[in-house]
Amino acid sequence: MATPRLMLAVLLAFVISKPLELKIFEKEILRKIDEQKIEQAQQTRQEVFNSYPELEQWREEIVLLRNEIDDKEKFRNLKQEEYDLERFGVQSANTSGRPGIGRNARIKEQQLQDAQTDLENTRERNLNRIAQLTNQVEKIYQTRENSFERHKATIENYDGFAARIHALGVLSSESRAVYLANLFIILLFIAVETAPIFVKLISVKGPYDDLLQVHENAVAENAALKLSRNTGKTTIELKEWEQRSQNGVRRNLETGRVKTREIIDAEVEIARKSVGKWKEEQLMKIEKGEWQIPELQNDEMFSHLERETKINDLDKKNGKDPSL
Repeated sequence: MATPRLMLAVLLAFVISKPLELKIFEKEILRKIDEQKIEQAQQTRQEVFNSYPELEQWREEIVLLRNEIDDKEKFRNLKQEEYDLERFGVQSANTSGRPGIGRNARIKEQQLQDAQTDLENTRERNLNRIAQLTNQVEKIYQTRENSFERHKATIENYDGFAARIHALGVLSSESRAVYLANLFIILLFIAVETAPIFVKLISVKGPYDDLLQVHENAVAENAALKLSRNTGKTTIELKEWEQRSQNGVRRNLETGRVKTREIIDAEVEIARKSVGKWKEEQLMKIEKGEWQIPELQNDEMFSHLERETKINDLDKKNGKDPSL
């Protein structure tokens, strides 16, 4: 009997000690919850940012488009420099060193014009594409920030009972001092809850225990007596119900016999009246000379014989002579 009480005492110790631990380490728990909020917010932000992989692709494309414009511009500047050197007659690897507008200068001028045209076309095309991509990137930025703000509101509300229990568990795993403090608090409440049970187990049996045993025996005897009375009462009620059922069955059988007898009497009376009427009709036909011997079919003969037999049996039962 002591085992269930001990188990219940231990369970109560765990249940009662946990709120006390939360109150004792409240400041440390709140600080740990704040750290968890920050960590979860950073993790959520990273997950939200990673949910838009096309954003990085668009950034790379913008960089490539700007680099292409820069390359075209550098090439145009190079052609401009070669053309200037050719006009002024400066000797270099790509110039002849002859001053004036000669054949080489015209070639350099044409190359410069082609480079300038290519630069303008590339710049116009790439800038339009960059503006388009920049607009899309800004929309993605706005969508991403809105999504993060929604998640952030949920993270800010992460400070309920379950969050505090989790934070206390994290603190216990990170700090040996907190772990030992939790353990001692639980052991203290276990000792408080189980102390009366152990005192009762090791105490000597006294007069109170004898009186309690007498009272328990009296209660048990009263319960057994009530059960016996209820059992006897139930048996009597069952027998009465069985007797009522048998009487009901007998009444139903007797009623069925009476109904059957009355039906047979009614059929016999109807048959006699039918035969009497038929006899009168046949006698009238004999007097008129119209009577003929009827040719009865087998079914009709059997029907007449069966009816006659039933009438005779009924007459015998009623004490009458069948020949009459």
